[in-house]
Amino acid sequence: MLEEVSGEREVWASLLGLLPPSLHVDSAPLKPSLTTSYVHGTSSFSLLPMTVGQSLETTVKLWPDREAVVCPEEGVRKTFAQFQEDVDKVAAGLLALGLKQGDRLGVWAHNIYEWILFQFATAKAGIILVSLNTACEVKEMEFMLKKVQCKAVVCPAAFKTQRFCEMLREICPEIDTTRVVNNAYFMGLRMGYRSRKRQTLKCDESLCVSVPLYHCFGSVIAGISMAVHGITLVFPSPGYSARANVEAIHSEKCNVMYGTPTMFIDMLSLPDLHKYNLSSLKIGLMGGSPCPPEILRKLKTDLNMSEITVGYGTTENSPVTFLGFPQDKEELKINTAGCIMHHTEAKVVDPTSGQIVPLGVSGELMIRGTCVMHGYWGDPEKTKEVISQEGWYRTGDIASLNSLGYCCIEGRIKDMIIRGGENIYPAEIEQFLYTHPKVQEVQVVGVKDERLGEQVCACIRLKEGQTSSAEEIRAFCQSQIARFKIPHYVIFVDSYPMTATRKVSSGLIPTHLKHQYSPDVL
Repeated sequence: MLEEVSGEREVWASLLGLLPPSLHVDSAPLKPSLTTSYVHGTSSFSLLPMTVGQSLETTVKLWPDREAVVCPEEGVRKTFAQFQEDVDKVAAGLLALGLKQGDRLGVWAHNIYEWILFQFATAKAGIILVSLNTACEVKEMEFMLKKVQCKAVVCPAAFKTQRFCEMLREICPEIDTTRVVNNAYFMGLRMGYRSRKRQTLKCDESLCVSVPLYHCFGSVIAGISMAVHGITLVFPSPGYSARANVEAIHSEKCNVMYGTPTMFIDMLSLPDLHKYNLSSLKIGLMGGSPCPPEILRKLKTDLNMSEITVGYGTTENSPVTFLGFPQDKEELKINTAGCIMHHTEAKVVDPTSGQIVPLGVSGELMIRGTCVMHGYWGDPEKTKEVISQEGWYRTGDIASLNSLGYCCIEGRIKDMIIRGGENIYPAEIEQFLYTHPKVQEVQVVGVKDERLGEQVCACIRLKEGQTSSAEEIRAFCQSQIARFKIPHYVIFVDSYPMTATRKVSSGLIPTHLKHQYSPDVL
């Protein structure tokens, strides 16, 4: 009977004693209580009935003179009061330009002051912010702008090799002639921001933000947390730099850092790391991809990070659904992706039948709660594929739950590659490589990588009589697709190994790929 429970029936089954009671997650669960692969994280803290703008206004009243944003390279230091003043001016400016409530504004920039400024200004004006990946090339950007129907785009003229304005002129030649909160709140509670605030009557967290703002990790878990919890955001540099991270921690005395495993690995790899005073650093939040156990241990010994938490989530879930507690034992930090979040439900089901599997058994992870998105913009069919009528979101990830309510991510049903925290869809790269005149067939797979988690590998079958090289293929990709999508490995094949269901088996791809090595392009 238990295995037949699905959808709204979990509620009735719980009342009848067929499912375990809800799991209270205000503190780390110590006693095993789950008996099946369903968990509902409850909390004595209610959901915040505030908008993004209201959360900032509340924090400004509490700590007007506390620093909100610090960008050392730009020479920017803004208190919460100053930041609020800038937000109001920009919000008014956007409305004066003719943008209306519900319009979409694209923000195409690296981690600069203007990004976080426009994040809150758009919320204040009722304008929808669209995060645009700075690594995108012209064709990718044109597709996204048309899909989301942005009314305007804000960006710097250029950054490094990216000429943003020139690219926009190519997409829109006439450009020169025509004139959200609770996920961040509960994440902060889990991280301990509120308890420290109660002890000191103010929040003393200074957060080094190395993750990009165009990802939910940056814009929600960092950006919204600033307004909700009154923490200081420090942006070490507009573009990612491990050295800038340690320099910012050294000079600004940051005690919190967010990052992907790759970012922490890069910092640990700096040859002169010992020259920096990183004694202020205590708290670390890691997400984006699985982290090797030895790296977690090194973060304690080499970076003084005594409170490391590991999390899991997706953009579609705002994003965090599982997050560890700072005081968790090492075993949980190494082997799980954290405990269920407040006011969030999760279950593991058989991918074929949809029935809940026994505790500890692997299946597809599904999430339900206020964190789940309403749907994909302008794509109701795709929305129906991933969100059930009962509100369950299909993650596409293979996972299992333990009796404490912690989740272990074991693989992916979908073939997405996670490279250094960046999500890469093989089909997109395959479609592009098919435009090469010598390519007959191509399969893109993920290959394990010690530093980045995964690397992109393109397995290419050439047209009859054609020859090519890895260098030629990579050169073809340059300036056409984002740099992190360019295949790190390129191998040429006569045919592809197939599974019983006629899918390419990545497990049969040759492992001796070092001969096709190319310089890292993170």
